[in-house]
Amino acid sequence: MNIDTCAAIARAVTTGMPLLSRIVTVTGRAFARTGNFRVRIGTPVKDVVAYAGGFAETPEKVILGGPMMGAAIHTLDVPVIKGTGAILALTGADIGALRRTNCIRCGKCVQVCPMRLLPARLVRYSERFDAARLEKLHVMECIECGACSYICPARKDPLQSIRIGKQRLRKAK
Repeated sequence: MNIDTCAAIARAVTTGMPLLSRIVTVTGRAFARTGNFRVRIGTPVKDVVAYAGGFAETPEKVILGGPMMGAAIHTLDVPVIKGTGAILALTGADIGALRRTNCIRCGKCVQVCPMRLLPARLVRYSERFDAARLEKLHVMECIECGACSYICPARKDPLQSIRIGKQRLRKAK
């Protein structure tokens, strides 16, 4: 647990005060001003962006969380929740360096997987949704750390496909 979580638990236990705010890191080249801000839970992301001075340039992608485990959002109307630790705004130049190519089956994703899974195969079976093979390859054991997406030279983002495969598998059961 991070120190903010520990402090929130202590406040809740000693005073009964629930978690009302969060320290959120606002970063990325698209922002006019970056920094760490105390933000109330439930505040729309657009209000945090406005408080940070808005965008210096139009962002190509806005991510809640970090670059590895964060989730891209399509609107700034989503609220800050207890798990929001950062808002990352990427420019076109940032994204341009991340263009996807075909998987070259280099095996780097396998080497970095802490759960010793086969991310490239999980992606293949997630995309065509082969439930039996996903289960056989233990897709539910993926801890969603994002290491496979970070290391991928093809910029395929295996984590996103694996998340979708896990979600579809849960629904199928």
